[in-house]
Amino acid sequence: MSELKDLHLHEQLLLLALSDEKGTMQSLNFEFGAGGAVLAELLLTGHLGLEQVRKKQFVKLLDDTLTGDPLLDEVLQRVRAGKRPEQPAAWVRRIAGTKRLRHRIAERLRYRGILGKKQGRVLLVFSRDLYPTLDPEPERALLALLREALLGTGEVAPTTAILLALAHHIGLDYVLFSRPERKAHKRRLKQLVSLESVAGEAREAVKCVQEVIEANNAAAVIAAT
Repeated sequence: MSELKDLHLHEQLLLLALSDEKGTMQSLNFEFGAGGAVLAELLLTGHLGLEQVRKKQFVKLLDDTLTGDPLLDEVLQRVRAGKRPEQPAAWVRRIAGTKRLRHRIAERLRYRGILGKKQGRVLLVFSRDLYPTLDPEPERALLALLREALLGTGEVAPTTAILLALAHHIGLDYVLFSRPERKAHKRRLKQLVSLESVAGEAREAVKCVQEVIEANNAAAVIAAT
């Protein structure tokens, strides 16, 4: 779909996570999903790889050629400058912790006319930036692609499966599909989000998103007790 050819995985995920009219975030774990999306894309393109050391895997730089996307290139530079190798889950956390991550991604989409920008209020006191949709076509194409993947029976492209898995891990199933659809195609959804059909290192990056979110939620529960 031509509407998607220039959108990176983290940009596609943001479009799914934002409320079209309000421009608010519909996922509490978007940053972790974006971290996984960035890492997965750099693994898919061969800029990064995974190195097995005993029973652990570590992210390594394979190609530091710039991609043209500021966020992807920043992560490449951070990997190159690292004093010691880090595991994929550590990089998911590091990318997720990037200052104003969602806003940086949204601004790129705003520059291309896909998102707008307005000021909102939290508790009628604090201001915040909101990013309502201006051009709905890219998100419509995304939703059509993901619905075709779930409701169909054929093979699914790796990037589509990865996007669907990331969206699932950050709690966007209810945004993408109706409850009857989720119930009727529960087995298919489970198969897709487990990335059974996706081989290679990008699969590990997406699995780390779930692990990081579960660990983060567990830590929050412990802190609250």
